[in-house]
Amino acid sequence: MAPSTPSPSPRPSPLFPIPDDLPTGVFTCDELRNAAPYLKKNKTPGTDEISNEILLIFLNDPIGFALVLRLMNYCWTHVVLPTDWQVARVCAIFKNKRSTSLPTNYRPIALLQTFYKLFTLLIDKRLRLLEHRIS
Repeated sequence: MAPSTPSPSPRPSPLFPIPDDLPTGVFTCDELRNAAPYLKKNKTPGTDEISNEILLIFLNDPIGFALVLRLMNYCWTHVVLPTDWQVARVCAIFKNKRSTSLPTNYRPIALLQTFYKLFTLLIDKRLRLLEHRIS
């Protein structure tokens, strides 16, 4: 009798499976268009000195929109971020509590790059599609 060959074992499931209802492809025009209103106005920009208002003007131009979408999709598909996006300007904000000479009366804030904020906003919108599974 010939020995039987073992059947291949089933593939183990990934540690963090990707749900079917989570978009993983490139960002769409609709996703970018829907994210733009969430860029708050009158906010101090990061070290890039690009305000949200400037980015919104850029997004209202068809060529600017296409370039921003292409940049977001490049970062997403190649899993890379420009090194400039990884830099934040940290500022101390006074809490309006007693003495201005005490460091404990200040809180730090990080001023992030405008394009980085848009990129993370796009990812956040996708992840929120799974919010219902957590509760």
